Amino acid sequence: MVAAGVIAAIDPLDKMKQGRDAKVQSDISSVATALNTYAASNGTFPVAANWAALGTAMTTELSAMPVANTGAGYTYGGVTSATDAVVYGNLLSKKYTGTSTSKCPAVAAWWMWTKTSSGGSGDACGYCAAAAPTSASACTFTP
Repeated sequence: MVAAGVIAAIDPLDKMKQGRDAKVQSDISSVATALNTYAASNGTFPVAANWAALGTAMTTELSAMPVANTGAGYTYGGVTSATDAVVYGNLLSKKYTGTSTSKCPAVAAWWMWTKTSSGGSGDACGYCAAAAPTSASACTFTP
């Protein structure tokens, strides 16, 4: 009886999601670094309409494009033009979505990195919305 209460309090499924969320954030950071490197070498971002095309364009800057754990419900995406870039992955732990105390209680939570032609290192932040970001969107939350 006590063990069941402890397991319910710990919520092992959410702990696994928290670990996967950390991987999403790390993967997006790796791709962002590769995008910055690409832009520094080429003067523009690679023009890519989706995650696969982005990986193909950055084979020199990134040895392997991160792969989302789609079996667990995770997705990655990215859209870039010569002057703007956004890459994102969804977050699934209770910290970010699904409960009244989540950062995004009623909609999906996304971790994204965006950079526009205005320069800088780019912003990494969270975004609450039903659909994935397709352009530089306003940050909703930070870690």
